[in-house]
Amino acid sequence: MLVKVMVLEDRWGRQIRYLRLSVTSRCGMRCLYCRPPGTILPQASRADTLLTLGEIRQLVGHLVARHGVEKVRITGGEPTLRADIVEIVREVASVPGLADLGLTTNGLRLEALAESLAAAGLRRINVSLDTLDPGRFRQITGVDGLDEVLRGLEAARRAGLLPIRVNCVVMRGINDDELDELLQWGLANGWEVRFIELMPIGPLSARWNELFVPVQEMISRLTSVREFHAVSERKGVARLYEVILQDGHTGRVGFITPMSEHFCGQCDRIRITAEGRLHACLMTDQPVDLLPALRPRFDSARLDLLIEQALRRKQPVHPGYGMTMMTVLGG
Repeated sequence: MLVKVMVLEDRWGRQIRYLRLSVTSRCGMRCLYCRPPGTILPQASRADTLLTLGEIRQLVGHLVARHGVEKVRITGGEPTLRADIVEIVREVASVPGLADLGLTTNGLRLEALAESLAAAGLRRINVSLDTLDPGRFRQITGVDGLDEVLRGLEAARRAGLLPIRVNCVVMRGINDDELDELLQWGLANGWEVRFIELMPIGPLSARWNELFVPVQEMISRLTSVREFHAVSERKGVARLYEVILQDGHTGRVGFITPMSEHFCGQCDRIRITAEGRLHACLMTDQPVDLLPALRPRFDSARLDLLIEQALRRKQPVHPGYGMTMMTVLGG
């Protein structure tokens, strides 16, 4: 029987086509902009409060078949820390009608898992990496793991998880002197580096003014030493440029500008936490709990009412700051 698709739409006419699904709030890193040292972390979720494999399959299947969601990105915390991550990818990838499935990771476990994730149906991957300097990597993340991340990137390439995008959060006085080095490294390896403006979310909000580097400054620095050409298409939320090196090689670089040039007017996404709470906006802490529609049994009508309730809370523009930790929502 054919199911009539009813596309999700908020009060401002924005259609929802993209789900960012966190599968755990756990992470092996303590990144400065996410959960820096000294931060009081959210209490670890009990296993019985996390969405189960079956619930994830039902939830994604409903959003795709009933509401026309086309794209899913699996996030965390660090999603590869979940013991059943390969099974989760396999279940989500098997949902009929899903056009795109990606995963964002810190890369520490990617070398061991890339081949299995690709075989399970993962199509592409984003890796968070803010520096190429081992000491600075330890300063930013709280761990010694740069070599593991670099090996993970190569493993992802071998597994065919392409294109590979490298997400770099730019922070003044910490890694903003590495923009050109990261760009050259990315182009040489075939990765698409995406420089991201720091957002005033969670425990780092108080230092945001000190650390923020606007995209205009990033581009100005890079175009002083590199030839840039704007690409007419905008891929998701990223502004894309073609870069031409002195040896004639070309590649793409992206800039994600949530603060200086927000893209709220084109927002097509919702976020669901590992515990089943739906956030209509990354920067507002007004989630709606979906578990009552999933337990003790799946109730599609109740689920739709809860989703509608969450979308009514979605504002035309984000408030400019947020208090929900990135490790809960996955960015």
